[in-house]
Amino acid sequence: MWSNHRSSGQPRVPTTRQAFHQRPRTNPNNSIVGIIGPSSDPHGTPCGQVMACCHQRHVSVFLPAGPHTAPGRVVDVGRNRIGMNEPVGHMEAVPTSEPVGDVAEIRFTAVRGGHQVPAVAWLPATPAGSRVVLLGHGGSGHKGIHRHRVLAHQLASEGVACLAIDGPYHGDRAVPGDGLLDYQRRVVDEGPEAVHARMRQDWLHALDHASHRWGLDAESVGYFGVSMGARYGIVVSAALGPRLKTAVLGKFGLVTHDSMMLAVSANDVVRQCAAQINAPLLHHVQWNDEIFPLQGQLELFDLFGSPEKILRGRPGPHHQTRADDLLAWSQHLAQYLRHTSR
Repeated sequence: MWSNHRSSGQPRVPTTRQAFHQRPRTNPNNSIVGIIGPSSDPHGTPCGQVMACCHQRHVSVFLPAGPHTAPGRVVDVGRNRIGMNEPVGHMEAVPTSEPVGDVAEIRFTAVRGGHQVPAVAWLPATPAGSRVVLLGHGGSGHKGIHRHRVLAHQLASEGVACLAIDGPYHGDRAVPGDGLLDYQRRVVDEGPEAVHARMRQDWLHALDHASHRWGLDAESVGYFGVSMGARYGIVVSAALGPRLKTAVLGKFGLVTHDSMMLAVSANDVVRQCAAQINAPLLHHVQWNDEIFPLQGQLELFDLFGSPEKILRGRPGPHHQTRADDLLAWSQHLAQYLRHTSR
């Protein structure tokens, strides 16, 4: 079932025949990128995801339970010990109701020099001293989307607070009468670089406001954002410097064939900021993304300065999100932000 591939100077990475495609890529951080294909194995078992953790040269391969995989099994491939982590339900549906828990959802406005930043906070039962994750939504979304609420409830169980703000010309900042994609034209009119700078300052101000109001630990911060949330999140993640303890970014790259996506981009800014991110990072890639093709997503992964970064690849188009994606994202964030005493 396993085939081995070795590139010069790199350890072997296992692949599933007829399921995974192997193409190790290297960068100055000695990264190994495992690539997943959309097919199934010869016995019809749905494929899971392959993750390559860089720098430490540890590779974890995740597969759904089936006749050829066993939860918790450890497979030795060459000299490399590969841990088979317990898989989650591959066909699990995204929940339609909010998780039950003692989580406070509070909407507020942070004012910066007369400029209003609409925001929402999700706070665990004891918010004082809680570490915090900033949640960035995608295009045509808003700060209170269902995905944010699910992630916030999952993280609150680890004692982690969450904050979200509306993106440029989104949510409470949308211009009355605008359609879902009219924000793109307004970003172009304002100037993509100026919008990046404004979002960076809005995020930092909202974090400062919330940390003073509820006593959150603004020195231990995570960031989550996919698509547009990653576009602006890369810049704020770099601005956080050593305060950033981890990040989950994805569904975003440096190449697009969409003319308006190209018009709103500020790739020079993104490239510069990506190289400045040094915290542990998970980069989620949709293999068949029709908006941000694979090439540009992998290029961005190579640019991240993090010595500990993970590429998580899933088959499917840009907008596809599985329930186990949400779980993997929250688990990665919690791993670096949970208090060991909890």
